[in-house]
Amino acid sequence: MSREELTAWMAEHLRVVSVISDVADTLGDLERQVVQTLDPPLNLDHVKTSPMRVTLRGLRAGGDT
Repeated sequence: MSREELTAWMAEHLRVVSVISDVADTLGDLERQVVQTLDPPLNLDHVKTSPMRVTLRGLRAGGDT
């Protein structure tokens, strides 16, 4: 997939939502809860390892999987 194709896919399928918090120290916990709940396939942090994520980590590192 080219960078342009990925960008088009992200524009069509992904959204960004801002959250206002009075206590900035809680944002890390909030991020972890959201990611664990939604389990986005391209996210590598705060989620369980899967064969797809192992492959993705290798691709992002530029190595073989």
